[in-house]
Amino acid sequence: MNERIMLKISTSAEFLVLHTYSGSRKLSHGFYVDRDKFWELERNGFAAVFDRPSVLTIRVNSRNNTVTFTFSWLNRFDSGELHGREETITVPEAPLMEFVRRSEEMDGPKQWAALALPAPRGPRLVFRSRKNLKAVAGNRMLFRKLRKELDSHFRWPGADEIILYDDFAPYSFGFEERRNGSRGICGGVILHNYDGDLKTAYYGVHT
Repeated sequence: MNERIMLKISTSAEFLVLHTYSGSRKLSHGFYVDRDKFWELERNGFAAVFDRPSVLTIRVNSRNNTVTFTFSWLNRFDSGELHGREETITVPEAPLMEFVRRSEEMDGPKQWAALALPAPRGPRLVFRSRKNLKAVAGNRMLFRKLRKELDSHFRWPGADEIILYDDFAPYSFGFEERRNGSRGICGGVILHNYDGDLKTAYYGVHT
């Protein structure tokens, strides 16, 4: 069972300080977010905050009136390598923005917390492929590999559909994300190493 994470927010002058909390990792380091970022979020539906090398992205999901926070907690080592972890938390939009607005008032609330909503199901997969889908469906082993890759990769919060169509490479597909009626990320679901034994072939998603 996936562990539920809590988002905790407290006020600090012109900043809001964001922490995550879970039973296994306890309280995270604080991420300082300027209030203007939340007004940017209301205008544009997206905001990014950098605490180098760590990054926080905030995205409004207008389809279900939620806000998704993706924390990339990173450490840079002397060798130049980056190591870290990522946490994604989705919370209801209305109570979050109400807290942000009221926390500016002299007697407004100074702390807010919400348990992350259960992870939504992934976007709908829509095949507009004829030749390559038929070829994959005729090979049980390849079909299992394709299904596993699609299930594990396309768990994108806020995406409505992933449209797949024939790629020029055998057994492979191009894809296009659809989000709130607009075109999103595009790329390919490509089968590699298919020239030899198909047992060693594997799918990879490229954008």
